[in-house]
Amino acid sequence: GAPHPSLPPPPQQAFGKQEPSSEPRPGDENADIAGFDEPVTIAFAHAEPVHTGLHHAVAKACAFIKLAGSQGVDLLVFSEAWLPGNLALHDSIWPHEAHQQELRRSAPRPEELQPLLQCVGEAHVNVVMPTALEEGASVFNTALFIDKTGKLLAVHRKHLTSYEKHPGQYWWDNGAGTDYAVVYMKDVGRVCALLGTENYLMMARYTLVAKGCEFWLAPTQDVGEVTDRHVINMAREEKVYVIGVGELLSHGSAQQGLGGAGAHGG
Repeated sequence: GAPHPSLPPPPQQAFGKQEPSSEPRPGDENADIAGFDEPVTIAFAHAEPVHTGLHHAVAKACAFIKLAGSQGVDLLVFSEAWLPGNLALHDSIWPHEAHQQELRRSAPRPEELQPLLQCVGEAHVNVVMPTALEEGASVFNTALFIDKTGKLLAVHRKHLTSYEKHPGQYWWDNGAGTDYAVVYMKDVGRVCALLGTENYLMMARYTLVAKGCEFWLAPTQDVGEVTDRHVINMAREEKVYVIGVGELLSHGSAQQGLGGAGAHGG
């Protein structure tokens, strides 16, 4: 589907040479950010998504956003597709058509993001919210970059890996690979994100390194030793701070499915 007019348009160039950014960086003479001499507080919302009902999902997200703002958090991160829940993941634990359709209907449209943006602005905290964003006939696994004024800085649509055939490509449309974003967030620095298995795409990682990412967010539904080692490897290879965020799925929610869902807990 075509990008919604209210969303930031994707850049024309995905890979290769990147133009220098005019945004301030730590060490710049007049940089209005925390810098390396002051602490940066980054937190993730350790919360299970509200799997059905966009209104309730946004309300729960706002509760955590306001809490983060009251505790002096500079950047709050949610897990992959947190709003309204990971459609691909829950396809495997709630295979009934009724559950699938309810999740699909709960995916927000661009024009339905205003309550979330308003909440972020009121809490005065930078937020990266992974969501299932519906655009036209497509639903994209998406990361929203929202600054502490409530402004939507960038939208990244996940580029699916070649081996992500099921259930990922059943639910998600494929991002074009043209909107890998590095955004400047006040009191933090230059922030980027790749979703799940995107973090294994070498050219995607190269693009973010070339754009000068400093704080690398890696929301994912993957758990285990391989994921942990890869996050550490990225930090060393890309010379960035990497924040890995796994999905929380309670035992009670898993029991609503057909069983065998415990391995999906994050």
